[in-house]
Amino acid sequence: MRKKLLALLFFAIVGGIPVSNAQMVNYKILKDDPADVTNFWLYLDALHLDMGAKNMDGASFNIGLSSTANYKKNLGGDFTFHYGWLTMGKSGQDKDKLNNHIKVELGGFYTLTVRNKRVNTRVILSSSSSRRGSYTVTTTKSINVPATKHMALGVRGGFYSVGGIFGTRDIENVPAIPSKINYRKTGMYVGLLSVSTRNVFINTDTDGKAIRSARTRLFADVLILPATSAKFDGVNYKSNVDPEIFGFRFGMQVLPVELRKVKDYNIKTRGMSYGVEIGVRPIDGFYIAGNVSFCIMRKKLSILGYEAPESSYNTSE
Repeated sequence: MRKKLLALLFFAIVGGIPVSNAQMVNYKILKDDPADVTNFWLYLDALHLDMGAKNMDGASFNIGLSSTANYKKNLGGDFTFHYGWLTMGKSGQDKDKLNNHIKVELGGFYTLTVRNKRVNTRVILSSSSSRRGSYTVTTTKSINVPATKHMALGVRGGFYSVGGIFGTRDIENVPAIPSKINYRKTGMYVGLLSVSTRNVFINTDTDGKAIRSARTRLFADVLILPATSAKFDGVNYKSNVDPEIFGFRFGMQVLPVELRKVKDYNIKTRGMSYGVEIGVRPIDGFYIAGNVSFCIMRKKLSILGYEAPESSYNTSE
């Protein structure tokens, strides 16, 4: 009986903790408009990783630029350039003859359907970290508010070229081929693009102003890469490398959709972006890529079709 009473007391105390610590947060929505967002982004991809399971010599850490632009409501374009500042296979006495990783993409997209939906949206009010022994504990305070989620679905496509070092150790019956050669696969990508945007600003009586402002882009592409270059020291090894021309990829990118300084509400927003991509492509086989990017420029450009809402005005950094 005593054990039962102790157990009941324990659960009563534990169960009472959330109640006793609960705090009512009153808030006011200052802005809820996923249409009033930036339409041009330019990023420094400061830390990008690209690694293929069948070509570890070609794995690389890259730096480069990427950009996205929306023209009015339906059209847009993407650009990416990455250069490998550290390519894993670029070593040994022949390293000066081996190429760094380089990838170039230039394409466009067209929106087919759009819709808005009211959803419960989590807005982070504060976050803090503390050390407890060998662990770091992060405490995050947030609130769910009803806000508009803008969703769009479209098609995309464009030019695609990737290349660098290819390790040939797995190639059989070609004794004279070097252990590493330079390669490039060039062609195009075509696929689908899904975009969701939230842009809500609130003011609370406990933590001041807070925002949830971001765009998530999901894409699925088919890679068609018929052009192949495979050379080393002036010798052509194209007939000895992977003859495949098709591949595919799935990816996600998260980017901010507000200006750095939102003067209407005296708020500063963050400009980092991140993304991940997985798939299969010729020569590299299964591959994974990811990036952390810093915003160089983000604007609401009238030349690209931005129209300020009546309650606001067009500003840019």
